[in-house]
Amino acid sequence: MFGPFIHTYKFDEAVADGVVLDLLYEARDIDQQLTSSKKVDEWFDAHTRGLTNIVKSQLKQK
Repeated sequence: MFGPFIHTYKFDEAVADGVVLDLLYEARDIDQQLTSSKKVDEWFDAHTRGLTNIVKSQLKQK
């Protein structure tokens, strides 16, 4: 078991010191529409290659 902290260096202290850049998070809401069910099926088949048909069926249901 390790002992107590020797030193703690907080993120805001590092930003103030200029050691790291401030972390900025920008939330975006992107509208998504499926235009081709065939393309979705092709993508699914490519990414589930090697899985059994039972597992593929279970994934499709989810």
